[in-house]
Amino acid sequence: MHLCAPTVESRTWDWNDDREVKVCVFARALADRIDFAYSTDGYADHWGALFNGDTSLGMDAQWYLYLEDAFVSSGAWHGLVEAGYELR
Repeated sequence: MHLCAPTVESRTWDWNDDREVKVCVFARALADRIDFAYSTDGYADHWGALFNGDTSLGMDAQWYLYLEDAFVSSGAWHGLVEAGYELR
């Protein structure tokens, strides 16, 4: 995963009402085709693990309360996960 210069992108909330939602992409895991984003619009949770090159805001299951949970759940984390770790 690599941090990148933060960029604001529009993603379509196709799961809800097809409106455009602004997200700030701040990191990319190109090998895993995942963009990590932050948004205060759209879903209730603000940290997203989105598909690179996609224009969709994704599903609610791609948005997390904590950045750590987004990273671990996305599949971009290839290290060990602590025993008993649970998404919050």
